Amino acid sequence: MMQATFAESERRFQACLAFTLKYEGGKSNDKHDPGGRTMQGVTQATYDSFRAKRGLARKDVFAMSAAERDEIYRRGYWNAVNGDVLRPGEDLCVFDFAVNSGPARACAIWKKCGGSNRLPADVVHDICAHRLSFLHALKTWKYFGKGWGRRVAACEALATSMVHGKAAPAVLPKKASEAKHRSGKASTMATVGASVAGSAGIAHYMSTGSTVAAIAAAVIVLLGGGIFFFQSWRHGQRADALTDAAAKLKEEHAELDQKTETIKKIQQAATAKAALADLASKPAAVRIAKKRSAK
Repeated sequence: MMQATFAESERRFQACLAFTLKYEGGKSNDKHDPGGRTMQGVTQATYDSFRAKRGLARKDVFAMSAAERDEIYRRGYWNAVNGDVLRPGEDLCVFDFAVNSGPARACAIWKKCGGSNRLPADVVHDICAHRLSFLHALKTWKYFGKGWGRRVAACEALATSMVHGKAAPAVLPKKASEAKHRSGKASTMATVGASVAGSAGIAHYMSTGSTVAAIAAAVIVLLGGGIFFFQSWRHGQRADALTDAAAKLKEEHAELDQKTETIKKIQQAATAKAALADLASKPAAVRIAKKRSAK
């Protein structure tokens, strides 16, 4: 029983890690990244600490083995957020957040979003919203924001499908272009609506001679328009991520069907070959006797 539980835990960990590694990439030494020299998301400092605790000499993180990488992610992030006890989908959401922004912050946001006291789908949605807002406030957003946004959107899409025990949600936009059009239209309408409403308010305050009030109203309009635009942009990213997930799932199903058909043909050929071999191995007299008895 314990062995089966461990196997399931390892399977879930590896599934979540595969997603994270897709976005962490390979070797990196970006001047804008405070982590510096990094290999598959593991910084040189983290790698040095990992080897020092084991009494091993320092080594270039670019030479890190896959086994070392997996142990660092499991002990330093998965175990740190209690990945084994988190629910499917929730585990991916919290784990990837921990890798991106630290286990302490990921756990704190998970608790803030209700933790195990709420439905996992709601927790996933709220965590991703908090995560995106946190990342957007960072100074490095201007350098990495586009990639972060795609990563959070993809994480929410996959985590939501995992919550429902599926590879992708059942209801998706038909085309990515439609999702982009809708999100763009919503963004424009929200921003224009906020601007019109705000302009009316400014005109009113200016007509009454209150300059301070007019400035305050202008600030509110700008903030409101920015919030509407940001939310619309975020929903557009989520729609694109869900569409991409559906397309990928469709391709995987087609490939699986093709492989299944090939296996069937191989099995049929093997059965026919075995029958012919069996027939050829028997004496002619036996075959004739069987035919007569069959009649």
